[in-house]
Parts: sequence; structure tokens; C-alpha cells
Amino acid sequence: MFSQSNPKNRVLMSFILLLFFEVSCTKQGGSQNADMLSIYLSKDPISLNPTQAEDGNALKVLSNVMEGALGYDSIGNLENRLAEKVLEDRTHKQIKIYLKENLYWSDGNPVEAAEFKYALDQVLSPTSTSKLKDLFHPIKKIEVVDTRLFVLHLKYNAPYVKHLLALSQSFPQRKDIPWSIDAPITGAFKISQYKVGLKIELEPNVYYWRGSKAVLPKHVVVRIIEDESTAAHLFLEKKIDVLSRVPVFQLKLFEQKGLLRVDPYYAVYYLSFNASKTPFNQKSMRKVFAQSIHQKDIVSILQSGEKPAKDYIPMGLEGWESSGLSDLKKEKIPQSFNFKIGFGFDSNARNQLIAEKIQSDIQSALGLKLDLMGLDWKTYVRLLGTDAPNVFRFAWLAPISDPIVHLKVFYSKNPNNYSHWSNKNYDRLVDEIEQLESGKERVLKIQKAQKILLDEEAILVPLYYYNQLHAVNADLKGFSVNPFGVTEWRTLQLKQD
Repeated sequence: MFSQSNPKNRVLMSFILLLFFEVSCTKQGGSQNADMLSIYLSKDPISLNPTQAEDGNALKVLSNVMEGALGYDSIGNLENRLAEKVLEDRTHKQIKIYLKENLYWSDGNPVEAAEFKYALDQVLSPTSTSKLKDLFHPIKKIEVVDTRLFVLHLKYNAPYVKHLLALSQSFPQRKDIPWSIDAPITGAFKISQYKVGLKIELEPNVYYWRGSKAVLPKHVVVRIIEDESTAAHLFLEKKIDVLSRVPVFQLKLFEQKGLLRVDPYYAVYYLSFNASKTPFNQKSMRKVFAQSIHQKDIVSILQSGEKPAKDYIPMGLEGWESSGLSDLKKEKIPQSFNFKIGFGFDSNARNQLIAEKIQSDIQSALGLKLDLMGLDWKTYVRLLGTDAPNVFRFAWLAPISDPIVHLKVFYSKNPNNYSHWSNKNYDRLVDEIEQLESGKERVLKIQKAQKILLDEEAILVPLYYYNQLHAVNADLKGFSVNPFGVTEWRTLQLKQD
């Protein structure tokens, strides 16, 4: 069996991938054509079905293919998209959404309010399998008033409900045409071809509501390349225009060339434990392990400007504290702490580097041997949902500008809670935070919830706050990326020779 964990095999795989993409780019002209844009993704999205979308790569693609009532601009502010106006009536627990006139799907059919209700009803259904469905609990029902007006009736006011209208789960969906890659869309681009593991090709939507002049590239190719070195080589050969991952050993080179840019990101990288398995079914064991992790050392080996994390809430969101929470109280290392345990992560060069560093530190501090388990992204996520390893690396990106998304992850029975940990006091706090207006009281409760997660129960160990590192073609104009990791590809244009 071919194993990418073997260094010789990794070199061979890189060579094969490089050869394949060199030929592929040559046939298509690479980015030499000013009308064509080439974007890099490190992994296939888990799903591009708006209701099922759950990862950052899906968000990057869907934000360019579909649009909903609201969206986030280039700096992360909420703005109207398909909505003309959105009116909140907190007294009557209602949000009224008025759609713009003359909105059309990519097949020429008009966009109607009932299609927003159809999408939201799928998320609210008791049989919904959306991993973000818990966020929609404040919504009681959706009322369609006419073709351009629908109303959200709420069970209770929650400060983030309006922001849900920017999530893919709230994008309109056609009842007559089930979602598929070639289904009608409302965004700037439609998918013309998707080869899993290789590429996604897109072309402009002629019915896009902003007009054809608002969409600058005539053709977009999203290249899916798991090997970062291969992608970096293609970028330097000008066969990729935007690189969203830069190999650690090439960071200085890209910086010296003036091609590297750093942007904020509402995301945190962390370790968590499977609390249903020995030895981490005991919080004392989790605390001992957490005490042996040195965030500053991990950040230093990455050399990419991330900041060590003490909080779980990402920088920039309500409840984050620059001072961090208090350090864990020192626990004694039990003499019986001598297990060989699995440490799971999704395979890439950066995660491998971090895993090996933690493996070494834990071996030195505890005499504990970690069995590293690197898997491809989709396989890894399936494993977490069925039989998570003793320790596993994960990360959460906030899809809306509110900390409730991160806090819900460790809520009992949340589909994203791979730790199998449950705490009634924590659940109660999250329920209270969900309904509180932004302000001092909410911040204090968020910090109290974090204290349970990090200090009292040590169910996760935050490692660092992400930066967004992009290498951008010097000939590309209009590039920006918001704190949710989204770039509007329609605004990008290569300089003409």
C-alpha cells in the first residue's frame, strides 16, 4: 500500500502531481490568459450542497457560486446581497426580509421568497443532517408574505440571528430542481465542471444580479492540490494566481519577492480529546497532557506569524481576551500514565510538523508514546464522527461574526462535538449566551464558559490563532480576503500585457 508518511513516497507523489498539473496547466494556458483566473484549494470541500456545507473550502467556493439575502464584505461587515432591506422587530420577535426586484437564477427563472423558506425549512426539519442546524434554533417558523417578502418568526431574540442570513444554509433553493453541481445558482459564477480531487471550473452567471460588468474573470479554475510544494511550484511558474497555503520552508522566499500577504482570520487551531476513551475519560489525565503542550514553541517552528492561543474564541470576536485565561493548575503526573494512544490529524506538511513536535514533547514530559494517524481530510472527518482518536487536532473557523458557533461545538450532542464530552453547567451557560445581547454580561458568561472548557475540564487545548497567508500573483488586481476566508473572485483581474 502506498503510504504518504514515507518520505520517499512523498517525494514521488509530489513529482507525479507536479508532472500532471504541469501538463494540465499547459493544455489550458495556465494563467497566461488575462481572462482566466487560477485559484488553489488544498482539499476538496466535504460538500458543496449549501445545506450540508461545513468546512472552509466549501465556504470559499459556495460564496462565489451562491448568494443569499445577506453576505459579508471584504472586511467582514454584514451587507445586503439579494435583500433590498432587512428589518428587525425585537418586540414582536420578527425579522422581515424584502428582496430586490428583478432577481434571477442562472437559468433565467425569478428568485422568490418561497425558495428561501424552502431552504430554511430543510435546516429546521427534525430530520436535518446539517451540522450547523443548532444555530437556527431561535427560528420558530418562516412566513412567505409575497414573492419578495418573507418573515422569520423567532422563539426568542438572539443577537446573531440576522447573521444567519449570510450562511449557505439560508441561501435560496429550488424545490423543482434538487441541489446538484449543475443546479441553477444565484452567485457570480456557476460550476461548469467538477473533477473530484483535481479541479473545479467556473464560468460567469449571465443573470447575476450585479450585472455582467461586475464579473471580471471569464473563466475560473480552482485547482485542488493536497501537496503544498507542488502548488507552490505552480504558483512560481505563474500557473496558479492565488495560493492559500505556503510551505513553511518557502515563506521567506515568497516574502522577499513581495508576494506574501497576511490577513486576520476568525479561526483557532486546537487539540481535543475523546472523553469516552481511556485515559482521557479522566480530566486529570487531560490536564496533565495539556500542561505538556508549549504553544510558543509550536508557533516558532511554523514561522508564519501566528499568535499562541490561550483562549478558544478567536481574536476579534466577542469574548476573546488578549490576556488569555489563567494557566492550568499544575497536576501531578500519575505513575500509571503509560499508554500508547492515537493522535489523529488531517495530513499536510504543517499538521505533520505540529504533530511530530507534540509527539516529542509528550514523550519527553510524560513518557507517553503518541501513535500519529495522518489521514486525508474527508476520511479524517468521517473518522472523527464515528470513532475519534484519543487525541485529535481540529480547527474552527467562525462562519458568522459571533462566538456562539465556537461555543456550540462542545454543547452536548452537537454533531460537531467529536469529544463525546458533556457538561450540564456548560450547556446552561451556552443557552444563556445565545439569548443575551452583546455587552458586558454576555462577555463575562463567554469567559466563564471558556473557563469550563479550558481550565476546569481541559477538554481542549488551543494552540494558536490562525493568520491567513496568501501568495498573490503580482499581476493580479483587486485581491482581498475577509476574516471568514472568503475572496470574491468576481473582483479579480490579471493585468493585460
